Amino acid sequence: MSQPFVIKINENRSFDITPETLAQMDIVRLDENHWQLLEQGISYHIRLVAFDYANRKMQLAVNGEVFDVAIDDRYAQLIERMGLSKEVVIDVKDIKAPMPGLVLKINFKAGDHFQKGDPLLILEAMKMENVIKAPVDGTIVKVNVKEGESVEKGQVLMEL
Repeated sequence: MSQPFVIKINENRSFDITPETLAQMDIVRLDENHWQLLEQGISYHIRLVAFDYANRKMQLAVNGEVFDVAIDDRYAQLIERMGLSKEVVIDVKDIKAPMPGLVLKINFKAGDHFQKGDPLLILEAMKMENVIKAPVDGTIVKVNVKEGESVEKGQVLMEL
């Protein structure tokens, strides 16, 4: 049996799933961002809202209800067991575009205060909406982009 993945939902529920269990599920991919799942006689329509590959996190809409989902593989589980996943204090001065895309929505303006995890802006890339969340608590010093503007990877979107 393969090493299980730990699936965390909204940071308050978690469960283990193995590749074997996943292979036994009745799931059909409808297109790039949509799936249909039949589990114990119940049908679920799943839509990928946002995906952060580097951090193994995503937002899924299941029958219209949005969930934050994190996937921990065996390496992430080992790091957590070793106590190496503790948060460290970081000093963030700006928010950069993680990929090229189009700025769909800006939620804060210069002078606004925000908290860690607040959705600062939404960037569309590869037909998916990517929510750019605040990595720390802080204040917006300057917004360097406008809604509808195309941006390049690494471009400074906001100064904190």
